[in-house]
Amino acid sequence: KPPLMREAVVLVVLFAASASASAALDLMDKATARLGAGGDGGGGPTAMDLDTNDSAGQQLDGNGNVPLADQQVETAQQRQAKMTEAEAEALDLPTRVRPDQVLELNQHTSEVFMCAWNPVHTHLIATGSGDASARIWEMGGGRGGGGTTTSSSNAKSGLAKSTLLQHGTSGSDKKNKDVTTLEWSPAGEMLATGSYDGVARVWRRDGQLVHTLRSHRGPIFSLKWNKTGNYLLSGSYDKSTIVWDVTGEVGFVKQQFQFHDAPALDVDWKDDATFASCSTDKTVHVCQVGSDRPLRSYSGHTDEVNAVKWDPSGNLLASCSDDCTAKVWDLTTADSTPRYDFQSH
Repeated sequence: KPPLMREAVVLVVLFAASASASAALDLMDKATARLGAGGDGGGGPTAMDLDTNDSAGQQLDGNGNVPLADQQVETAQQRQAKMTEAEAEALDLPTRVRPDQVLELNQHTSEVFMCAWNPVHTHLIATGSGDASARIWEMGGGRGGGGTTTSSSNAKSGLAKSTLLQHGTSGSDKKNKDVTTLEWSPAGEMLATGSYDGVARVWRRDGQLVHTLRSHRGPIFSLKWNKTGNYLLSGSYDKSTIVWDVTGEVGFVKQQFQFHDAPALDVDWKDDATFASCSTDKTVHVCQVGSDRPLRSYSGHTDEVNAVKWDPSGNLLASCSDDCTAKVWDLTTADSTPRYDFQSH
């Protein structure tokens, strides 16, 4: 074939390998028309004579090819468009939970706000609800000796029983008694619940009410046991935190801390006597039983502080806030600025 014809054929073959079939046919028609008009003389096509856009409007490179990046985008779009519903479901199958693997705990009659697994009796989970009750659920399906779950257990039929912890006896008595927080004691024998009426309650694992703790003047937002289990710490809308002694027959206020200027949202123990609290007043305080003033106060946040958490060593304290940051405070130094300030949220 004449050199000009070979050039045109090579260009068309290269394009056909990189563009859609319809675009390649379109370019082939153009090349054929130009060859017919120019013969084997100087009027035939060259690489510069060919259109720089294909029929789909894609920009071509100097050799008449669709750039590689555009090819990849087009391939992904085509693949997504061609995926059928059945194919999409097939992709989900490896991670889909079967119905017999789901146990629905559905005896509450209003929103469920909190849940907590028992740290020792691990087949028990407690839930707190807006229906003025908490419940202790016992997982029993397929259980073997020693409280272990056998491989043949069926989650859907795995509920052995549910123990109701009623925070009100009648419709009027249940008003403002939403269970807003709850936590098991370290030994797993006691469950503490806090409610919207400002009352903290301590229950035995079998559902028996042991303590009714009244001193807060607003909803309780957080409850935490210390590591020994003799003190219960609460944070409330009334701006205060309270350490309760629950070792005797009657629980009582060991000490009330009133250092925040707005509701206390969360509390966390460092050890058996030292704890941290945070508030909508944008501050974090570190307090100790027996001390009448905070050991440390941090005010680096610019909005409400929602939660605090100690690291296992007790040297670092983390806090997170509505200001879209999480900060880590180092108690081994006198520095009142955070050691780490995470601002990626």
